[in-house]
This record gives sequence, C-alpha cells and structure tokens, in this order.
Amino acid sequence: MCGKMKKGYLRTIEAIIAVVLIFIFIITIIPESNNQSKTPDTIKSLQNKIVTKIEENKNLRKNVLDYNVDPDTIETLEQSSEWQVLNTFISDNILDNNIRYDFTVCGDKDVNGETILVCAPDFSNEGDLYKELPQKSVYAKSVVIASTQGQRIFRLYLWYEV
Repeated sequence: MCGKMKKGYLRTIEAIIAVVLIFIFIITIIPESNNQSKTPDTIKSLQNKIVTKIEENKNLRKNVLDYNVDPDTIETLEQSSEWQVLNTFISDNILDNNIRYDFTVCGDKDVNGETILVCAPDFSNEGDLYKELPQKSVYAKSVVIASTQGQRIFRLYLWYEV
C-alpha cells in the first residue's frame, strides 16, 4: 500500500510541476505578444482633434463626401479642391514639425454590378502613381462620414519624421 501512495504523490508533484512550467512559459510569452506599438499620446491627441473637427465641421464633411475616389477618373488628387481643403486643414492643425501625415478617402464604387470599396490614394497598390507610406511606425485613425448623399471613410496617417 505504501508503494502505491508514493506513486500517487509523485504523479501529483509531477502534475504540479508541469502546470507551473506551463504557467511560467505563458507568462513569459504573453507580454512579448502584447508589446505591439502603442500610439503615442501626442499622436493620439492630434488624431482625435483632427478627426473630430472633420466630423463636426459641415464644410470639411462636404469635402470628404465629395472627394473623388474613382481611380478611373482621378488625374491628380493634388489638383482637386477637396484634397486641397483637407490637406490645408490637416497641415494647419499639425504644429509639430517632426510629425508628417497623409490621408486617404474611401468610398463605394459599382463594378459589374458589384459594390467594392476604393480608396484614393490607394497605398495597397504598388504600381500606384501616389507616394507610399513610409517604412516606419505609422499611426492610423479612421472615421466614417455619412449623409443622405452616401458615405466615405476618412483615414488619417501620422508618423514621426526622424
């Protein structure tokens, strides 16, 4: 009887050691996976300020809603009045010379009876005529602007120029 009890105790201790080792392994792995880039407070505050003003200002909302997102008709975004208004507004609100920005506006387009989401500029297309986002930590904030005319997704990208 004494031999069977020893085996039971040993198995219990082995199970406890296994649980402790698994627990230690999980504790050491989880913090590393949560170590994703957190948006700095300066950037987050600036994003919220700009996006909130775009949501609340009728003229800026109208420029987002009227923004041409159709890649078949876009010549150069910089020539559109909507792009100029939004670009000027954003640049006037970024006072830190080390912060750079870009933005996209996305909307629905009907293609062969299917509705797809298109963005201008389209950073996902490597052959795009427009510059691509830099290869560094870029912080994005999106907002949906909707009216009876339709809807658009405005995305603001901010990053530090170092």
